[in-house]
Amino acid sequence: MRIVMLLALALPSLVAATGVAQEAGEKVVSIGLAADHAIQHSKLTLPGGSPFHLKAHITNAGTPEYEADVEEYWVSPEKWRRTVQSAGFSQTLIANDGKVLRKTHRRLLSFLAA
Repeated sequence: MRIVMLLALALPSLVAATGVAQEAGEKVVSIGLAADHAIQHSKLTLPGGSPFHLKAHITNAGTPEYEADVEEYWVSPEKWRRTVQSAGFSQTLIANDGKVLRKTHRRLLSFLAA
Protein backbone atom coordinates (compact mmCIF):
# COMPACT_ATOMS: atom_id res chain seq x y z
CA MET A 1 0.00 0.00 0.00
CA ARG A 2 2.82 2.37 0.91
CA ILE A 3 4.53 1.70 -2.45
CA VAL A 4 1.31 2.46 -4.35
CA MET A 5 0.98 5.79 -2.54
CA LEU A 6 4.62 6.63 -3.27
CA LEU A 7 4.15 5.85 -6.96
CA ALA A 8 0.94 7.84 -7.06
CA LEU A 9 2.81 10.88 -5.73
CA ALA A 10 5.97 10.42 -7.82
CA LEU A 11 4.39 9.68 -11.19
CA PRO A 12 2.74 13.10 -11.72
CA SER A 13 6.02 14.83 -10.82
CA LEU A 14 7.94 12.70 -13.32
CA VAL A 15 5.41 13.34 -16.07
CA ALA A 16 5.46 17.08 -15.37
CA ALA A 17 9.27 17.22 -15.41
CA THR A 18 9.40 15.33 -18.71
CA GLY A 19 6.82 17.67 -20.23
CA VAL A 20 8.76 20.77 -19.13
CA ALA A 21 12.00 19.37 -20.57
CA GLN A 22 10.31 18.61 -23.89
CA GLU A 23 8.73 22.06 -24.05
CA ALA A 24 12.09 23.68 -23.45
CA GLY A 25 13.56 21.66 -26.33
CA GLU A 26 15.91 19.79 -24.00
CA LYS A 27 17.01 16.24 -24.67
CA VAL A 28 15.36 13.72 -22.35
CA VAL A 29 17.49 10.72 -21.39
CA SER A 30 17.05 7.86 -18.97
CA ILE A 31 18.62 8.05 -15.53
CA GLY A 32 20.81 5.05 -16.38
CA LEU A 33 22.12 6.71 -19.54
CA ALA A 34 22.77 9.95 -17.65
CA ALA A 35 24.69 8.04 -14.95
CA ASP A 36 26.79 6.21 -17.56
CA HIS A 37 27.56 9.53 -19.27
CA ALA A 38 28.62 11.10 -15.95
CA ILE A 39 30.89 8.15 -15.13
CA GLN A 40 32.58 8.29 -18.54
CA HIS A 41 33.25 12.02 -18.18
CA SER A 42 34.62 11.75 -14.64
CA LYS A 43 37.31 9.14 -15.36
CA LEU A 44 40.88 10.41 -15.16
CA THR A 45 42.21 7.82 -17.58
CA LEU A 46 40.10 8.43 -20.68
CA PRO A 47 41.94 8.67 -24.00
CA GLY A 48 42.64 12.33 -24.72
CA GLY A 49 42.41 13.23 -21.03
CA SER A 50 44.86 15.52 -19.29
CA PRO A 51 48.07 13.96 -17.92
CA PHE A 52 48.24 13.77 -14.13
CA HIS A 53 50.50 12.88 -11.21
CA LEU A 54 48.92 11.15 -8.21
CA LYS A 55 50.62 10.48 -4.89
CA ALA A 56 48.82 8.77 -2.01
CA HIS A 57 49.72 7.37 1.39
CA ILE A 58 47.47 4.51 2.46
CA THR A 59 47.36 3.69 6.14
CA ASN A 60 45.60 1.54 8.67
CA ALA A 61 45.97 3.39 11.97
CA GLY A 62 48.47 1.72 14.26
CA THR A 63 49.49 -1.10 11.92
CA PRO A 64 52.52 -0.08 9.85
CA GLU A 65 52.61 -3.42 8.02
CA TYR A 66 49.44 -2.31 6.22
CA GLU A 67 50.74 1.10 5.15
CA ALA A 68 51.78 1.86 1.58
CA ASP A 69 52.74 4.72 -0.69
CA VAL A 70 51.30 4.79 -4.20
CA GLU A 71 52.50 7.12 -6.93
CA GLU A 72 51.29 7.30 -10.52
CA TYR A 73 52.35 9.36 -13.49
CA TRP A 74 49.76 9.12 -16.25
CA VAL A 75 50.16 10.49 -19.76
CA SER A 76 47.73 8.29 -21.71
CA PRO A 77 46.17 4.81 -21.52
CA GLU A 78 49.28 3.55 -23.36
CA LYS A 79 51.87 5.48 -21.34
CA TRP A 80 51.91 5.55 -17.52
CA ARG A 81 54.00 4.54 -14.51
CA ARG A 82 52.75 3.30 -11.12
CA THR A 83 54.84 2.58 -8.03
CA VAL A 84 53.57 0.91 -4.85
CA GLN A 85 55.85 0.71 -1.82
CA SER A 86 55.14 -0.83 1.57
CA ALA A 87 57.20 -2.39 4.35
CA GLY A 88 57.14 -5.85 2.78
CA PHE A 89 56.45 -5.20 -0.89
CA SER A 90 57.31 -2.85 -3.70
CA GLN A 91 56.18 -2.88 -7.28
CA THR A 92 56.70 -0.67 -10.29
CA LEU A 93 54.55 -0.95 -13.40
CA ILE A 94 55.57 0.93 -16.52
CA ALA A 95 53.26 0.96 -19.54
CA ASN A 96 54.58 2.12 -22.89
CA ASP A 97 52.75 1.54 -26.20
CA GLY A 98 50.68 -1.36 -24.92
CA LYS A 99 53.57 -3.18 -23.24
CA VAL A 100 53.70 -3.32 -19.43
CA LEU A 101 56.99 -3.87 -17.59
CA ARG A 102 56.55 -5.15 -14.04
CA LYS A 103 59.21 -5.09 -11.31
CA THR A 104 58.16 -6.66 -8.01
CA HIS A 105 60.19 -7.05 -4.82
CA ARG A 106 59.05 -8.73 -1.61
CA ARG A 107 60.87 -8.13 1.66
CA LEU A 108 60.57 -10.29 4.74
CA LEU A 109 59.31 -8.10 7.54
CA SER A 110 61.66 -8.06 10.56
CA PHE A 111 58.84 -8.70 13.06
CA LEU A 112 57.85 -11.84 11.11
CA ALA A 113 61.41 -13.19 11.01
CA ALA A 114 61.79 -13.10 14.81
